[in-house]
Amino acid sequence: MRLVTIPGADAPRTRSALLVAFALVLGLFGSLIAAPQPAHADESGVLFSLLNQARNGEGRSSLERMAALDAVALEWAQAMAASGALSHNQSLGSRIPGGWSFIGENVARGYPSGEAMHQGWWGSSGHRANMLGDFTDVGIAFLSAGGSTWGVQVFARYGASLPPYSAPAPVPAQPAPAPAPAQPAPAQPAPAPPAAAASPDPQPSVIDPEPSRAPTLLPSPSATPAPSGTREPSPSAEPSASPVSDPEDAASSGAMAVGLIALAVLLAAAAAAAVLLLLRRRVAAQS
Repeated sequence: MRLVTIPGADAPRTRSALLVAFALVLGLFGSLIAAPQPAHADESGVLFSLLNQARNGEGRSSLERMAALDAVALEWAQAMAASGALSHNQSLGSRIPGGWSFIGENVARGYPSGEAMHQGWWGSSGHRANMLGDFTDVGIAFLSAGGSTWGVQVFARYGASLPPYSAPAPVPAQPAPAPAPAQPAPAQPAPAPPAAAASPDPQPSVIDPEPSRAPTLLPSPSATPAPSGTREPSPSAEPSASPVSDPEDAASSGAMAVGLIALAVLLAAAAAAAVLLLLRRRVAAQS
């Protein structure tokens, strides 16, 4: 007995195969577009590792990473991303767990990776002072949002407090010498007004906060350093040279988007070719 194939009987099955193939291609394309960038997957872990490596290289002990401080750091990174402005968390002292003796904070934006952000902080004397400070715990966040990246380091010291800072005794005043008798002298021309003195290099303010109130926080060079745990307060202006987002980062993001679209087109073409090949074989088998 010979089986007779009715022309067009496989048409519904063929259409279903085509629909399934294109649905798979579209699904793959959508997942590629929506997938988060893996480069930022664990940049906070990179920052933590580089921080302790830098401390150990300077003879300082490693810091413990505290989940509660991580949460405060992430919360502030999200707040900065929402406002689009780099600033310090003025409520830091009340947001972190109590019992600290002093705290500090570094913030930054626009760096393409955790390693680049670490180098930005490390290159600033104020931020480096925080990174090498006499702290015990740290919380770290690295966030990509709002067309830029945002980073926060929250430092805290828990446990025994340092001895209180004692200011040096003032030098006793010397008695003023008796004034010499006035001598007549010719009138002197009025001196030229002095030139404006050059302002000194800005240095971050450093304080030793009390547990009852949050310490004053300061801005940064591309980041913004908060108070370090040094016991000598020396208030001054705050450095601020925030790096702008790297144009190469934006270019690489555009190139990646073009590559993803090209990949999706190739996959769609491959799926269509596979379906056409299947149809030809089916027609050849029927004939």
